[in-house]
Amino acid sequence: MKYTELKPESFVLEFKKISPQFNWEKLERVWNFALKAHGSQRRASGEEYIIHPMNVAYVLAQMEMDCTTVAAGLLHDVVEDTSVTMHQIEQEFGAEIAQLVDGVTKVGKMEYHSSGESFEEQAENYRKLLFAVVDDVRVIFIKLADRIHNMRTLKYLPEPRQKQIAQETLEIYVPLANRFGITSLKWELEDLCLKHLYPDTYKEINDFIHERKTSRDKYVTYFVRTVEEHLLSAGIEAHITGRSKHFFSIFRKKLQRKLSYDEIYDYTAIRIVVNSIDECYQALDVINSKFHPLPERFKDYIALPKDNGYRSIHHVIISEEGRTVEIQIRTQEMHLQAEEGSAAHWRYKEFYEINTSGNRKLALQTETIAKQVQWLRDFLKSHPLDDSTAFLKSLKSDLNMENIIVKTPKGDYLELPSGSTPLDFAFSVHTDLGFKCKGAKVNGRIAALDTMLSNGDTVQIILGKEMKPSKDWLLFLKTTKAKQKVRSWFRQKELEDAYLLGQKLFDRFYKKTSKDEKREELLKKATALCKFDDEREFLTSFGKGSIDSLKLWELLYPPDESQINDDENITARPYDLAENVISLDGIDNILVHFAKCCNPVRGDNIVGYVTRGRGITIHLTDCTNPAFRNLLKTESERIVKVVWDKKPKGHDLYPVRIVIDAMNKPHLQDKITITIAKAKIKIHDQRFVPEKEMIKLFLTVLVQDKKSLEALLVKLKKVKGVLEVKA
Repeated sequence: MKYTELKPESFVLEFKKISPQFNWEKLERVWNFALKAHGSQRRASGEEYIIHPMNVAYVLAQMEMDCTTVAAGLLHDVVEDTSVTMHQIEQEFGAEIAQLVDGVTKVGKMEYHSSGESFEEQAENYRKLLFAVVDDVRVIFIKLADRIHNMRTLKYLPEPRQKQIAQETLEIYVPLANRFGITSLKWELEDLCLKHLYPDTYKEINDFIHERKTSRDKYVTYFVRTVEEHLLSAGIEAHITGRSKHFFSIFRKKLQRKLSYDEIYDYTAIRIVVNSIDECYQALDVINSKFHPLPERFKDYIALPKDNGYRSIHHVIISEEGRTVEIQIRTQEMHLQAEEGSAAHWRYKEFYEINTSGNRKLALQTETIAKQVQWLRDFLKSHPLDDSTAFLKSLKSDLNMENIIVKTPKGDYLELPSGSTPLDFAFSVHTDLGFKCKGAKVNGRIAALDTMLSNGDTVQIILGKEMKPSKDWLLFLKTTKAKQKVRSWFRQKELEDAYLLGQKLFDRFYKKTSKDEKREELLKKATALCKFDDEREFLTSFGKGSIDSLKLWELLYPPDESQINDDENITARPYDLAENVISLDGIDNILVHFAKCCNPVRGDNIVGYVTRGRGITIHLTDCTNPAFRNLLKTESERIVKVVWDKKPKGHDLYPVRIVIDAMNKPHLQDKITITIAKAKIKIHDQRFVPEKEMIKLFLTVLVQDKKSLEALLVKLKKVKGVLEVKA
């Protein structure tokens, strides 16, 4: 936006140039009222105070806001800074102007609060701002105009206050300008923030741009003329202009692509404004046919507009001279929306609607404005001011959906996703820095590792001697890279711990065996039987509990046929005593055993094996006992189909082995035993193996059917301290 510093004597003349349609009788009355109210007040610069509200009103006029909004801009500080009351303003200029002034006044001068302002007061001020905007969206335009004039005159304040206000502007006002689509204000605010937050960088860019201004302008003029000729030959009339990238855009691009200023070619862009949407795409076809397009840099915001209503085609091409040029193609309506956003809808006239009570209310004329106001309503509903810290964090995070830029102690810049923390910063600099991070300083002050960083923060990491990451980090880390690194570290640590535990468990297992094999031979054999590629994998799995000692024993020393069927008394019962538990094609009076290796219970899929003189042994269909699997292949004729009887009599019990991994806490075994007893299930056998901070319990319980077993497993998993339950 072209800016002219107005003086009181030139106020009327300048306003009439850009807003001839205004009600000048009304506006001059407002002007004289404000002039008298502020009287001899002075700003920090020493100039008359009236210059500030006058220039706020002038910015609003340049945005082509309605006369009412401009008038409210002239009066926006009257109630705050003078003895004038809101009642007087309403009497003089009507309820609507008074309501707008009241909305701005309630928000107050947030930027000029003392440095001792509490977090609660700051959060309350932002909440008031959002409520005021929801009440009348024009409040945000007045606040943005107010902020941009304050930023333009920021040099008169002390440097710490300059940075404080620039920081707040970058965090709150720039995103708000973006949300409401006021691009011209957004760009200028960003550049002014850059100037005060990073003055050295601002000067670098400024010097670089001006050194090349003559050659750049010459090329832009040539390229614009070339494109104009191509479009005219295709029958397309267009208004074509070249523009420079604003400084903050260059700064961000340098960070994103990690390029030097010399490597960034597209400091300028060509804007093509045509008469219709069809001509937008026709112009695109002409451009693509005459120059080399870069498809990966093409964005169609006409087909898919941005949330703030912005529409345009963005394209990047390589010219005949080998230079990279950004092309924007849009209609006149889109151009107006892009430059002025929501403010464009108050152009030359005021829009109102009459509600049922007869009061006039500002009508939200476009979907874009309605969408942003609805977002504010939803935010206020879902973020009450119960927790000021959470409210401010959420507001800044929700507004700043894009990246933030922070600074290292050496003066280097780093771009991070909005919501990032000092820990994200540490991992972005170097992985080891992240793992050894034990604390941080933000802007010279000690800060928690989960502190949400803001644009312009300087971050210093405090290192520990060793890597001591915490799983809690995963709760607040924002960057994918940092999360992946932390998860990977813990996965590796868990595998290493499991491997060491597996070695100890296997040594204990080896000592309990009465076999004559050497440890190395037994380990090699166990690795092969468990189908692992190497011994480390096997020991790691053994340490994790994926293979327990009993299962390993069965694999290493499988029983022969007689052993398979020679179960304990609790698992072997004659068919007639089993009360029709198993049906086998109407045959009865045969002995039925339930295999100890897989412990089938009523409801499981089962299969029978006819033994030599010892009846039928019942196995799970997918029993993993190697000896039984071998019998399925070598003596398949002995395999018979069996099913559970549909109408069982009595209450047969089936033994099931359960393995529980739990924390090694006092009385936890008692809680597990009580849980099983409450489920009215008997424990046949139990033993436990302590493992550092954990304990592994091996239980044999007697259950009636699969349903009661599954119910028991669910209850056991709910016991506090139990980590895993397997049957």
